[in-house]
Amino acid sequence: MTTEKILYTDGHKVTVTDSSFRVDNHLYRMDGIIRHNFTIIPPRRIPIVIILSLGVAFLILGVFDLVPTHLIHNLEIGSTIVSTRLLSLAFGTTMLIAGIAFMIIEKEKYGVRIITAEGEKDVVVSKKREYITMIDDALTRALEKWKF
Repeated sequence: MTTEKILYTDGHKVTVTDSSFRVDNHLYRMDGIIRHNFTIIPPRRIPIVIILSLGVAFLILGVFDLVPTHLIHNLEIGSTIVSTRLLSLAFGTTMLIAGIAFMIIEKEKYGVRIITAEGEKDVVVSKKREYITMIDDALTRALEKWKF
C-alpha cells in the first residue's frame, strides 16, 4: 500500500498530494491535469459604470430641473409633497454613492485554473493572492513527477 505525500492542505476544502488535487468534493488526478495556471480575474466594471452613469444622469436631471413634469407628477407621501426634482436628486445621489461603494468593494480575484482533457476550469478562486500562490506552487511540485 502506497501513501500519498501531502504537499499542501488548507485543512478545509483544498488538498494537493503527489497524485491528486482535491477541491471540495471534486478529485482531480495529477495524470489527468495537462497544465495549470495562476490567473488574475479582474473585477466586473461594466455594472459599476452603468450605476455611476445612471447616478450622474439623474443628478444632472435634478440639478438643472430637467425632469419633465408633464410626464411625472409630484409624489405625495402623507401630507408632504415631494417634487420630481428632489426625487431625481435623491435617486442620483443614492446611485452615485452605491457605484462608488461597489468600486471600492470589488477587487480583483486570483484563481488556479487547470486544463484537463475535458477543458479549462477555475477550480479555486480567492481574493487572497498568497493562498492561491501556495496552491499553485504545490500543484507545480506535484506535476513535476508526472512530466516526462
